[in-house]
Amino acid sequence: MFLSYHIYKNLKKEFSFLHVSNLGVIKEVNESFLTDTHMEIKDVIGKSLKKFFKQDFLKIFDKNIAVSFQHPIKNWEEKNFEGFYIKNPSLETFIFLKKRDNHEMNEDINEAKLTALDRAMAIIEFDINGYVTSANQNFLNAMGYTLHEVLNKHHKIFCKTEDYQSKEYQRFWDSLKKGNYLSNVFERRKKDQSLICLQATYNRY
Repeated sequence: MFLSYHIYKNLKKEFSFLHVSNLGVIKEVNESFLTDTHMEIKDVIGKSLKKFFKQDFLKIFDKNIAVSFQHPIKNWEEKNFEGFYIKNPSLETFIFLKKRDNHEMNEDINEAKLTALDRAMAIIEFDINGYVTSANQNFLNAMGYTLHEVLNKHHKIFCKTEDYQSKEYQRFWDSLKKGNYLSNVFERRKKDQSLICLQATYNRY
């Protein structure tokens, strides 16, 4: 899972929560969600996400692993309802929602999302040409590098020579530059030259 159990448990306490299957069916909600939406559990569990969420939300839902959004629920009168979601490698989704007071901004939502991602996942960021712009400690620990060693280095330092010299590797970056979402198990090379298989998602923001 993308979320560690500790972070997952804490976020469920703080936010209204939905757990959605890879087919878009709601598997679990917490009491806060039922209270905030004035729904009963029998009306939600086992139902399709499409029944409750707006079309513009559903359009981004399939293309991103983590995204912030505002007032996604159909017929929701209060427009200051917002949140974020995170997908795991099985493409199940954890949606976190919160009602906001008129004077509150969405920075808290974004901060909570980023904190959860940073603590629970190995994250590295690249510029459009494939050069490292940042990496969190989880990624560095997994690959055996320090941040200084990877900053401004090309993505190919994590690949076997025959891989980054291949046409497939060029197509990989061409696809990312077009904004395509890629998720798969990738074989990567650590600092000590040993190989590691990573369930990874490349998502352009």
